[in-house]
Amino acid sequence: MQLGFPRKYVSSYKGFFRDLFFGNEMNSQTVKEFENSFAAYIGTPYALSVSSARWGLYLILKNLDLKPLDEVIIPALTHSSIPLMIKKAGALPIYIDTEKDSPNLDIEILKKNITDKTKIIIATHLFGIPCNLTELAKICAEYNIILLEDCAHAVGIKLEDKMAGSLGTASFFSFDTTKQLNTLGGGMIVTRDKALYEKLKNTIHAYPLSSKKIILPKLLKLLLHKLYTNRIFFTFFILPVLIILNRLDLDLIHAYKKQRKIKLNTYETQISPLQAYLGLKQLKKIETNNQKIHQHLSLLREKLSPAFKLTKLPQKTFALEYLLSLRVENKKLFYSQLLNKKIDSDTHILSLNYSLLKDYQGFPQAQNFLKHALQISINSGLKEQDILYLAESLNKTAAKIEKQKT
Repeated sequence: MQLGFPRKYVSSYKGFFRDLFFGNEMNSQTVKEFENSFAAYIGTPYALSVSSARWGLYLILKNLDLKPLDEVIIPALTHSSIPLMIKKAGALPIYIDTEKDSPNLDIEILKKNITDKTKIIIATHLFGIPCNLTELAKICAEYNIILLEDCAHAVGIKLEDKMAGSLGTASFFSFDTTKQLNTLGGGMIVTRDKALYEKLKNTIHAYPLSSKKIILPKLLKLLLHKLYTNRIFFTFFILPVLIILNRLDLDLIHAYKKQRKIKLNTYETQISPLQAYLGLKQLKKIETNNQKIHQHLSLLREKLSPAFKLTKLPQKTFALEYLLSLRVENKKLFYSQLLNKKIDSDTHILSLNYSLLKDYQGFPQAQNFLKHALQISINSGLKEQDILYLAESLNKTAAKIEKQKT
């Protein structure tokens, strides 16, 4: 019997809960060891752990001496927390439309929007797809603009022989529940700038350690997530509920995201040694897991029908599009058909950022992506037969919907 594919199905690593509850290697040096190991992995001299990737961005911006209404360029497709952190830091987010075949920002449109107030460009490697850092670095050098990298989805992707996160003045990574590296939330800032590092370190080290009050809800979230993404539990308990909700035209996960509020006061903490310990354990396996994801994606792309519009991957890069974006004509119908094949997908990725855009018509490519993108999680825990089943199901669904049209 073929079991289902839960949305954001992420593989657990061996011994997670054993290490979580019984790990005895934790001490006050574990956080520093994690930071040093991560810096060495990315290829930068400095790294600082933070309670959240979005807070990491805010701290970077606050320590770059921005003046009121200085402009920070970002892609129109980004997480809603990015422009919020830019505004909190006193700067002005400037949206740039995406490329036709990629969710990353369009270089030519960007060039036309550079002004005397443009101080920073944030290069976002969205969904693990490397953006054109070579060209962006040239632009930043020409106009004396600071280049930052948003690597929330990019632990381990490579641009030629360089790791994503190693080329900007600073970069920030996310270690949330659904990311390749999971430390019960939290993230990392990496930088080559010693002066910036010292400023950030003084700020972060003044924060208290994460308390049980903060860690326990994150642990509960992890437990619920692992229950949701357990394939047996998903198949027999979650999937029937999703099918009923779909017939009632209800998406409770999206509704929850819409009403959820960001509590900024919870970010002014340091990560705990426990979180750092979990990060260290996973960092040792990140390359092996990334290679598996890369192989899964290559096989899936090979087997998918040409009818699917896939993201164009840059050359000379090691991409990890672990949230595979399929652009389909009617994603709501496609989602329903896939549920019947026990495959959960996501139709609302980044759509919440719509509310932050003043002129919807000014971003036709981003709009087109949001309108048609259906996303499926690809992870290292899947097997070759899973990928073949997934490809077959997607192809049959596309053919069925096309036949119904005629």
